[in-house]
Amino acid sequence: MTQFYIPDIDKNSEEVIISSEETLHIIKSYRVKTGERIKLFNGVGDVFYGIVKKIADNVLTVKILEKKENKIVLCQSIIKIKNFELVIRKTTELGIDTIVPLLTSRCEVDKDNFVKKYDRFYKIIIEASKQSERPYLTELTYPCNIEECFKHKNNTKVYNIIAYKNSSQTNLLKILQQIKYSNTKFNIRLFIGPEGDFTNSEINFFLNQKDTFFVNLADTILCSETAGILLSGLVVYYINNI
Repeated sequence: MTQFYIPDIDKNSEEVIISSEETLHIIKSYRVKTGERIKLFNGVGDVFYGIVKKIADNVLTVKILEKKENKIVLCQSIIKIKNFELVIRKTTELGIDTIVPLLTSRCEVDKDNFVKKYDRFYKIIIEASKQSERPYLTELTYPCNIEECFKHKNNTKVYNIIAYKNSSQTNLLKILQQIKYSNTKFNIRLFIGPEGDFTNSEINFFLNQKDTFFVNLADTILCSETAGILLSGLVVYYINNI
C-alpha cells in the first residue's frame, strides 16, 4: 500500500482533499488511480487508511476508511547509553509509537548525562524510521519515574504490561487477546526494568494500579535491552497483524 505525508489532515474528517505539491507526487510518480487504497500520515503519530474517490485538476479526494488510534508505548528503564540506543533503534524499526525513558530505583546512569544524548537519540530515531520505511517518527519523551507515568489521565483506556522475571503470569498471547478484543480505544504501556529488575516497592506500586498485567518473557534471565526489544516486537506484531 502506497503511503504519503500530509501534515495538515483534519483528524475528525471522513474525507480528505489534497491539493498540495504532494498531489502531483502521488499522481505523477506513483500513478495512483481512482479506487486505489492508500495510507496517509501527518508525522505526529496519526495514520489514516483511505480510498481515492476522485482525481481532477491535480486535486485528490480521499475517503477515510480507518484511523489508527491505538498506541503502544515502551517505558524502558534507563540503562547504559549504548544499550539504550540499541533499544531506540530496534523498537523504532518494530513500530513502537512512544519511548518513555524510565527512572527506577536501580538506574545506574545519571539523568542529566542521559538527557545530554537526546540529539543523538533523535538522529537514531530518524535513521531507523527511514530504514524501516515507517510512516511516522517514534516519540521520545523526557525521563520520568513510574509514578509520573500514571498521573497523566485521558479518555483513552490504558493497559499496562510489566515484564517481571518473578511473575507467574506467562501467557502474553491471552493478555493481548483480552486487550485487543475489548471493543474500546486503547493504549498499551510496556514497562521494562533495569539490570537487577524492579524493586519490591516498585512492583507493589504496579500491583495497586488498574488494568495491569505481569509477564515472564523467558526461562532465562534477559538483559534489559533484550527484554524491551522482545516485548515490543511481540506486542506490536500481535496488535497490528493478528
